[in-house]
Amino acid sequence: MKFGLETFNINNCPEYATLSYCWGEQSPPSTIVANDQHFIVSPNLADALHHVWPYLHSQTGESKFFLWVDQICINQNDEEERADQVQLMRELYSSSSFTIAWLGSPDDSSNIALELLTRERGVYSAPGRGIQLHPHKEQRKEYYEKRALLRKLDDRPYWKRMWIMQEFILPPKLLILCGPTGVWWDDMRRSHGMNNEFCIHMAPLFKRRYMMHSEGIKFQFVRLLNIAKYRACTRPFDRIFALLGLAMPDDLRGLQVDYNMPTQTLYRNVVRLLERVVKSEKAWVRLTQDLAEALDLQPSERALTPPSLEMAFTYERGEQGVGMAESAKSFRQTVGVPPSTASTSDSTLVIIDAQNEYAIGLLKTENIESTRAANATLLEKYRAANAPIVHVVHKTPDGAPVFTPGTTLAAEFDELQPRDSESVVVKQAPGSFTGTQLQEILEKTGRKKVVLTGYMAHVCVSTTARQAAEKGWDVIIPKDAVGDRHIPGVDAAELVRVALSEIADAFGTIIESKEIS
Repeated sequence: MKFGLETFNINNCPEYATLSYCWGEQSPPSTIVANDQHFIVSPNLADALHHVWPYLHSQTGESKFFLWVDQICINQNDEEERADQVQLMRELYSSSSFTIAWLGSPDDSSNIALELLTRERGVYSAPGRGIQLHPHKEQRKEYYEKRALLRKLDDRPYWKRMWIMQEFILPPKLLILCGPTGVWWDDMRRSHGMNNEFCIHMAPLFKRRYMMHSEGIKFQFVRLLNIAKYRACTRPFDRIFALLGLAMPDDLRGLQVDYNMPTQTLYRNVVRLLERVVKSEKAWVRLTQDLAEALDLQPSERALTPPSLEMAFTYERGEQGVGMAESAKSFRQTVGVPPSTASTSDSTLVIIDAQNEYAIGLLKTENIESTRAANATLLEKYRAANAPIVHVVHKTPDGAPVFTPGTTLAAEFDELQPRDSESVVVKQAPGSFTGTQLQEILEKTGRKKVVLTGYMAHVCVSTTARQAAEKGWDVIIPKDAVGDRHIPGVDAAELVRVALSEIADAFGTIIESKEIS
């Protein structure tokens, strides 16, 4: 494969496109030729280049295109050059004619899935919020088959990358390409708005692209960090540097991109820069926690803060309180009830209201990606152990604006769909025991421990936990598998912290999902 290689000043260059892709596995390496020089590139990049030119040529009839690709256009062995180029990423992607989002090689379903994104609404997409389920069984079967194809498309590694946040959001136009099949973002949006299954799962990313281009909105670094801290990247530093092109200019003005500095130095630099824009103690708690997690810092490495932030660190995660709370004992400790543990061999998993309403509806929760992932991991762990599982779903009257019956808002997340062997409880009140068969289902398992996960922490999870404790169940809640939304006067992270602290005081044990063996 041969290419030309030309150098331009970014302020005086021809129209060009940028390529957004996963580097992927580096072996076996592939070789391309540019200006008679051999370049070793990742197999996925070579595959992308093999498909990009034929596709663009077939669409435009043009035989020459300028394409910016990081593996070729940046000397990857020169840390200083890499750092300089990272500072230019916003301008590079914003100034391009369009970006090609390369999802990877095609499989037996990807071509059909991409075609669905620009074809009929019909069975699987409808105007307004949510997906309408067709009343006829045959059409419902077709709907689920199509939904599975779209779900497979958004399971590709591309969507988990850290760098795609700016690569996907910044360009004026976007082409999604998988093998030989492509779909333009604008065509997909005109066909379906944000209502097809693919857009639903990609909602945080797609929403921010829409907000930037349609409404001119810029994003606070603190908000971006919160949704990006778990994304995949080779170096933790990139969870900071990859957001520079999206964040408000004043948020991190003066931050130098330097891959050679110690991690704690980058942490300290970001904290000091944000001290001028983040004012409340609660916001600091959230920022320092998210920043430390993004940089993979251990607790002992997190105490590198300006003196004005010392107090915020004692408040982090709710593991220690402030002032009198530091020495306070829980009610359970006072009466001699020890913390509990859970395993798949001695507990029942109860997933509460893990429905699309909390991902895309009016009640959209924060940290939806991480809590969904934690729930999916727990579900697979219990399934592998053949342990009892209960799905609790909330039902509202016809036409209700939330959990709207007959739409995708009322359905459980795709990755949590119940199997025939798993119990499903339909509730109409915050408490999962109210007016349901949950008590009888749990009693039949012969187990006294219940692991509660789901949404929302301060309403249905909390109410169910209290009911379960009153009925004699040993309640365990994995805090990373519980979500909530912002409410007036309280942000979601604080709401979850307080709700779970109340449960830990008198009704149950709070753990991390990884502690369940």
